[in-house]
Amino acid sequence: MDPRHISIHDYNYELPDERIAMYPLAERDASKLLVYNAGQISETRFYDIDKYLPEESLLVLNDTKVINARIRFKKETGAAIEIFCLEPFGSLKEFSIVMNAKEKVEWKCLVGGAAKWKEEVLQKDI
Repeated sequence: MDPRHISIHDYNYELPDERIAMYPLAERDASKLLVYNAGQISETRFYDIDKYLPEESLLVLNDTKVINARIRFKKETGAAIEIFCLEPFGSLKEFSIVMNAKEKVEWKCLVGGAAKWKEEVLQKDI
């Protein structure tokens, strides 16, 4: 992925807090499954996925974790600067190791509001 061809604005969208699952379901296969078929969208549960896959299908599961990859700062002037962490830089690439690292870790990042960035102290907006 070449960061020069990515805009941080591509990752901005409104998502109300009440629509974000904070914890996985106790029964993971009971999670919602949206099905698109012949122009119609319906909702079912993941445990029914076999009813929607053709025979001989290959199902690949994504076992990735969501990380808090945005860091927001506010300047004393009120200007906002946002850093979006894309991937670890250097020899450490495994996210679980990087997120638990006690030593310094460097990241490839996109910086929103980079033109406003000057050599000064920024306050992290939590």
